[in-house]
Amino acid sequence: MSSSSTESPSPKSRVTEDHDTYHRDDEAADALTDVLNCVLRFGASMLRAGTAAFRVREAMGAIARALRVEAIAVHITLDGMTATARRGTARVTLANEIGSLGVNAWRIGELERLARSAETGVSLRSVAAEIDAIEAECLLRSSSQMVAGVGAISGAFSYLNGGGPYVILASAICGALGHAVRMTLLRRRLNQYAVTALCAVVASGAYCLMASATSRAGLPVLHNAAGFVSSVLFLVPAFQWSLRCWT
Repeated sequence: MSSSSTESPSPKSRVTEDHDTYHRDDEAADALTDVLNCVLRFGASMLRAGTAAFRVREAMGAIARALRVEAIAVHITLDGMTATARRGTARVTLANEIGSLGVNAWRIGELERLARSAETGVSLRSVAAEIDAIEAECLLRSSSQMVAGVGAISGAFSYLNGGGPYVILASAICGALGHAVRMTLLRRRLNQYAVTALCAVVASGAYCLMASATSRAGLPVLHNAAGFVSSVLFLVPAFQWSLRCWT
């Protein structure tokens, strides 16, 4: 009676198979890392433009699905974000800094459009090119126009709250001054919270100095509380949103 025997794979063939498997896993992890980097960059751009965190997560999920990521988890903090993605057996976790925050309504709209229009299977290169084009777009208004707009809105807010001519003028000047300082410091990528505190001191301090100067000059005293508040109105998020919608 004959018996058949099954030959076991040689040690050399097992090593080759293990090496090929490891190589494939490594390539899959590298590809997923590139995709997750792009998704994180997309999310950071949305946050810098002033989008709410829950909308950023939704949009990042849409982009990730379009890039064939099976699952993604995003954690957002005040100055950074962390994401973990899975595709097949590959898992990757990356972190990214957000940078200086602001409000840019046009950029928010374009990034949301990108997330909505991205179809499953879209190439990583095309998504990255779209993000590059959106981030490279200049603002519709110059810095001087934005400063003038802040001054005009601050003065208008003071007028609506009962401020007289001198109060309106002081509010407009101090609001414009504070916003000009804010724009200059943020361009230098300084800490946004320190910049906000400093600009509040500059704008309100300038208003107090003007109030003191008008009092000594015999002009109507700038004791209107609305004028003082209007001088730092540019630091309120809703005000920044309105300004960016205009720009």
